Amino acid sequence: MGPAAVTGPALTRAGDEVDAPELPSAETIIVVDGWHPRYAGVLAVAGSGVVAFALVDTNGDGVEVDVDQLIRGENGHWPAGMTSGEGGQGVLSDHRTGHP
Repeated sequence: MGPAAVTGPALTRAGDEVDAPELPSAETIIVVDGWHPRYAGVLAVAGSGVVAFALVDTNGDGVEVDVDQLIRGENGHWPAGMTSGEGGQGVLSDHRTGHP
């Protein structure tokens, strides 16, 4: 399962087409964010070339999906920013059981 990424022209606020920004690879996202590469998969990546967001299936079940932020450093590396945490599983569980 490969990640979906921004490809081709991107749009600025004014609507002018520009080249797509450089984004971190799926491998970089998995390693930097500390996910186990055997289980986690990057579903999509989008960003500006300075900040990137990745939609990550953290354990391969399609239920626990996090949004992770990476911020490109001056050296070109992509250290981890923030992550959405474990909210997805609890929300689905609540809907299945009928509890708020």
